[in-house]
Amino acid sequence: MPWRGGNKRIGSRRAGAGLGLAAALFLLAGSGCVTTMFPFLGNGTEPPILPPPAPTPYPETFGVQMSRMLEQIHKLEDERKTLTNRIQRQDLALGEKDQLLNQSAAELEKSLETLAKTRRDLEENRDELTRARLKLEQLEKSDRAAFQSILESLEKIGGPVPKIPDLPSKVPEFVPKKSGGGN
Repeated sequence: MPWRGGNKRIGSRRAGAGLGLAAALFLLAGSGCVTTMFPFLGNGTEPPILPPPAPTPYPETFGVQMSRMLEQIHKLEDERKTLTNRIQRQDLALGEKDQLLNQSAAELEKSLETLAKTRRDLEENRDELTRARLKLEQLEKSDRAAFQSILESLEKIGGPVPKIPDLPSKVPEFVPKKSGGGN
């Protein structure tokens, strides 16, 4: 066990050296030598190189700190409620706009269907008018031929007939009047 005793001596020397250093620093601090050797510590006559440490944020008692924290929590809760209400209003406005958009889309679809039906009806009417025009031209040709044969028959039976002005060669185009404008 000799090594155990040796450690005790070393431990006691270290403790004694630490106390001696602390005593020396205490004596030097009183004389002002420490401030010249360690300028960051400073003294009352010279301004310190480093700024003093900042005060703690809440130097008050625990109760005051808790009341401040509760006040902050209540402010944050009020702000959260305000933002929640704002989000709800925005959601309602968005829902209304979405509903209007859907309604407009349905009306547009209905208008497009009506427009397509009107186009089909116009095409059918145009085709019908073209067929009627062709039929009218055929009737005109057959009537012209019948009229010409009647004239020739009359000339053979009764002699020359005074000249009747010729009918127009072509049937005039039928242009329907515009409706709804009083034109």
